[in-house]
Amino acid sequence: MTLSEFRHGNIEVVREGLLIVVIATAEDREESLKHAEHLASLQAEVYFITDRSVSLPGITEKRILILPEQADAILSQIVAVLPILLLAEKTTSLKGADVDDFRYISKVVDRY
Repeated sequence: MTLSEFRHGNIEVVREGLLIVVIATAEDREESLKHAEHLASLQAEVYFITDRSVSLPGITEKRILILPEQADAILSQIVAVLPILLLAEKTTSLKGADVDDFRYISKVVDRY
């Protein structure tokens, strides 16, 4: 999403200490850098994952993860997102929740 879309909705849930992971690869990197810097200025705990060396004043080096650069833009996004999905699956399992279960999502029906 663009920075303006983000600032007119999702920004409302950001609080000091909120853990946020920003993934920036290929063509969305510059916009993602802006998001990360703004979130860090709101005192969120921002982790930045990218495939290029970056310098972010509000984010310490130990919170920046640089992945191997990929020649293909699509592949670079998969390489960046897949570990996060696996981490979410593992965390959900460790918490004792069913990874394949949803709390509120259901099939489209005519009644609840």
